[in-house]
Amino acid sequence: LGWEVLSHPPYSPDIEPSDYHLFLSMANVLGGVKLNSKESCEKWLSEFFANKEGGFYVGGIMKLPSRWKQIIEQ
Repeated sequence: LGWEVLSHPPYSPDIEPSDYHLFLSMANVLGGVKLNSKESCEKWLSEFFANKEGGFYVGGIMKLPSRWKQIIEQ
């Protein structure tokens, strides 16, 4: 097929999942929230996702190319 196998890149904190759009938004809202049980965590997550407009996800996805470019150029 003519495919070239690339080695796995080393770990980079620049592409840490906690920096992604969704997790940053969750971290901003979670400040001071107490989740004392699995049920309270599930309820909080359900409400968090239910309250997000579709544009929120589109906005995060649209930021990915510039983020990837920034990481590659570093």
